[in-house]
Amino acid sequence: MAYCSECGREIPVERLEAIPDAMTCVEHSGTHRRIGYMVGTAAKGCAATLMMVPDDKEAIRQARRAFMRSR
Repeated sequence: MAYCSECGREIPVERLEAIPDAMTCVEHSGTHRRIGYMVGTAAKGCAATLMMVPDDKEAIRQARRAFMRSR
């Protein structure tokens, strides 16, 4: 059972069968765009992680700074 990250309602089984990694219900499926950045760590040999951020100017700015620092 999965719940919508926007409204908290249960995501219908049909939607999960069509899109197994759905994070939102159909109603909220197109409301927010997510942006991802690969951010490395300071430890040598550690793999970078994908950091997903909401479509918010401040969150994107912070993610870009973290991305540039990790390069």
